[in-house]
Formats: sequence, structure tokens, C-alpha cells
Amino acid sequence: LRYPNEKTGSEGWTAFMKITAQEILKKEFDRKMKGYSPIEVDQFLDEIIASMEEGEKEYKAGLSALQTQVDGLISEKAALEAQIDELK
Repeated sequence: LRYPNEKTGSEGWTAFMKITAQEILKKEFDRKMKGYSPIEVDQFLDEIIASMEEGEKEYKAGLSALQTQVDGLISEKAALEAQIDELK
């Protein structure tokens, strides 16, 4: 897995994941006589998709929260630099 960095922006989650929920949803398999139950496989893939979508939401929420913190720290730094300039 590749971990996203500041350069990936909103595409960070897809850069992080090697496969998307859409790719899982669209994947089709050949049917064999004594293969796995298609219904069970579909149900399991649906669970994986739901988990991936929830993970993506959590990732984006966390990324947004971190960006808010960064913005606040940048503002705080600017205010402190202005105070230092005043004291000079």
C-alpha cells in the first residue's frame, strides 16, 4: 500500500487503496460446477465495499480535520511572528 501525502490532495484515498469499491462491484467471475456460492461471494463483496466506503469517509473526515488544524497553526504562527516583529 502507498500512503498518501500532502501532494495527493483529495485523491489521497484512491492513492492509498490499490483497488476501489467500484472495481470490486464491477468484478465478475467465471462460474464453475463446484465453485463457491455466488450469493455468498456477492454478500461478502458487498460487505467489503461497505467497509471500504466507510473507510474512505473516515479518511476524508480525518484529512479535513487535520487541514483545519494546519490552517489554525499557520494563523497562530503568523500572529506570533507579528508579535515578535512588534517587540523588535
